[in-house]
Amino acid sequence: MENVSSISSGVANKSTLKAIRVLGCFSPEKPLLSAREIAKLARLPVSTTHRILAALVHGELLEKDKESLEYCPSVKLYSIGMLYLMKTDLISVSSPILRKINELTGEIVNVSVLSGRNASIILREEAKNTPRFTVGVGSVFPAHSCAIGKSLLSELSDDQIDTLYPEDTLLKLTPHTIGSKSELKEELDKIRKSGVAINSEENFLGVKSYASIIRNCTGEAIAALSISLWVYKWTEEYGLSLSELVRLGAGLASKQLGYRCSEDSMSNLEELASWWNKNKLSGF
Repeated sequence: MENVSSISSGVANKSTLKAIRVLGCFSPEKPLLSAREIAKLARLPVSTTHRILAALVHGELLEKDKESLEYCPSVKLYSIGMLYLMKTDLISVSSPILRKINELTGEIVNVSVLSGRNASIILREEAKNTPRFTVGVGSVFPAHSCAIGKSLLSELSDDQIDTLYPEDTLLKLTPHTIGSKSELKEELDKIRKSGVAINSEENFLGVKSYASIIRNCTGEAIAALSISLWVYKWTEEYGLSLSELVRLGAGLASKQLGYRCSEDSMSNLEELASWWNKNKLSGF
């Protein structure tokens, strides 16, 4: 009988990688797939795909429907995935990302959550070599006045916004704060399309912020990540770089929490840093 150790590591790795490609074909949008569909998505010969599928079914990682002959992830595979989610939480996932973005940009980086009509800071990294805010973890702000709050409000429907804000008039913290519910709805529409919320001196005079949503494994918006800077440092080019960085950073946090992100999402902090170093447009 052939000993496992005698198998070429290169062959074993190739087989493993092919099996991983097969498992990667399944998604919330396509939880059931035929062998031919999997072969096409994994870019493998049908005969090879059938052998891999048979092994994965035998290993109880996939299940095969006897009537449709389609395959789907098994309860065992789901349980293995849940082990990862059990050891992760928003704080442990977000903290390294905040520190890395702060290190790359030198700007203020926050993670906040929505509570009713307010946004509360739960994590924060201070700016480097610039004046400091008198704001810290635990600070609460009207959601409509800050980028993080607006990004999270954009997840709500118009009916939910009407329930949350019965009156049309909204509190103005600065001359730039959105002052009406109708203006807020227009702003939230833009955020839904772009994926990034912007605060231009609406919460504090002299401060501009960019924010994007962090999602959990079910796709629920559980928090938002933001980058804030003093307006004297802002240029249009630098703002575009920060806007994309906050979207990618929030996407990385979401991915590590189990959310299936878009293809351009980052896989780790090294990729995020590499993107910034290649694509950043200079600020002040």
